[in-house]
Amino acid sequence: KPSTEADVAEVKEDIKTEENPPGPKVTQEKESEVKAMDIDNPGESAPKEIKSEGDGAGGLVAVKKETTEPKAGEGAASVTPTKAQTSKAIEIASPLPLRKEVTTQFDEKAARNPDVFERHTMFLSKVRTVKMQNIVVPLQELVCNDPHLSYHLWVLLFPIVWATLTDIEKKALARPTGPIVSLLSKDYHIVQAPQRPNVIQALLEAFIVSQPLPKLPMELVKYLGKTYNAWHVAIKLLESYLPRVEDKDRCLDALAELYQALNEDDIFLGLWKRRCLTEETRIGLSYVQHGKHTQAQEVFLQAMAKVRSGAISKLPKREVVLW
Repeated sequence: KPSTEADVAEVKEDIKTEENPPGPKVTQEKESEVKAMDIDNPGESAPKEIKSEGDGAGGLVAVKKETTEPKAGEGAASVTPTKAQTSKAIEIASPLPLRKEVTTQFDEKAARNPDVFERHTMFLSKVRTVKMQNIVVPLQELVCNDPHLSYHLWVLLFPIVWATLTDIEKKALARPTGPIVSLLSKDYHIVQAPQRPNVIQALLEAFIVSQPLPKLPMELVKYLGKTYNAWHVAIKLLESYLPRVEDKDRCLDALAELYQALNEDDIFLGLWKRRCLTEETRIGLSYVQHGKHTQAQEVFLQAMAKVRSGAISKLPKREVVLW
């Protein structure tokens, strides 16, 4: 321990010299160099203070570190990025050149293609000059090469033309001696009977979808259906005639013959059950429908006996033929 006051003073001076070791003084030239560094790099953080003359070399080193690097305890928000760093970050984050390329491509396509309405107007102006002969001639060539196309084209066009005619013209065309019946009765159609489709099938199919239906003889429709393999078309046409004709028996007879030719036994027997006049006929047909032919034969024999004895009178001949 120091014994005198002089010794105490020397110890204090030694402590001060340990805390602040001697070093070179910061001259005015060094201060100007530091300011020039701040002007060249304005984004970098400026030094907080310049050490006094009493500071040593460590103070100068601390000043230079503060001008270039942030302190370890401070966050990234306190550091101001430079212009070069900012431009690089923008290039990485948003690919602007790619967007420019897409925009230029879209502009080029829009420039090549005119406006939608202008193109539509040009299309309408071109279509306006088209005449019917420009369509009919190509259709004739296609129809001659494809029978299915001619079939569907006739079925599509005939109802449209039929609807434009007056009632007098329709009756004149569909009368028993009219051109439609004459066309259907021609013998040269028999050459196409094995073909699918044929002319008769196309004509009958077009008549079905026409409004009002052309009235044709029932027997002619039945003959055409059986001869030209137009069974279902003829049946459909006769079924459409049924609620409109006055003589329903002729239509029912034609339908029953077509059903029987197609072996549609249930429909054939159901049709006769609805139109028969005697109870014996209805009972006998029910036995036949369930396969009990012996019981049906006995019922029909009893009905014939009643007809001979006069118990049943005014019976149509077609029902007796059915027994």
